[in-house]
Amino acid sequence: MSSIDTRWSCGTLSKHVGIGGGMSDFGDERLRNHFQKALVSTGITAPIGAALVTDFLCVTHEILFKNTGDQGVLLAQVKLAVGASAAKHLANVVSAKHIQATMPEQQCSLSDSFATLCMERGVPSEQGCRLVDAFLKALDEQRFGRDGIESPLFMTYWCIGDEAAYHLGGLYAGDDAGMGSTELEYMDYRLKRFRTLTDRWRMEMAWDDEDQG
Repeated sequence: MSSIDTRWSCGTLSKHVGIGGGMSDFGDERLRNHFQKALVSTGITAPIGAALVTDFLCVTHEILFKNTGDQGVLLAQVKLAVGASAAKHLANVVSAKHIQATMPEQQCSLSDSFATLCMERGVPSEQGCRLVDAFLKALDEQRFGRDGIESPLFMTYWCIGDEAAYHLGGLYAGDDAGMGSTELEYMDYRLKRFRTLTDRWRMEMAWDDEDQG
């Protein structure tokens, strides 16, 4: 579970991340407004809402990483755990080619993981799903501006936070993954510190292989 950034202590999204303050240099006013409305409609505070979205992106990043970059498997899990709308919008954002048609519910690790994250944040699972779906929908739709397509990574960085942007970048695959990594490096070189998470996941996979051997 990601930690709550001290920037959220006031209970509303700060100017640094865009919501509740002025326009940030890289923020998208439309995305911020839609996320603010989602927070109000779900009754979730800004600090908890931002942390929950970050938690969701982190656990989906881990699932994709441990499934060797298979976006179809990931999106099938998102569809079961959060809903078809969330899966569709996430697929659009990360340029996924397809969503796996079906997956046995008992194989969906995301359902239990996300339910646990919601419980730890003190958020009912239904409200948590609504918030994540609203964020992904807004991110998908509001990236299209008058001047062209805006970067979902930049938008997430300024609306939710740096760790959320890092994990969203980890949901791309193929050539898009390389471009996303380059964009994150350009955006904030300090995002490298989150690589300790992928290092840990890699070790866990190795340990699982040893146990099975």
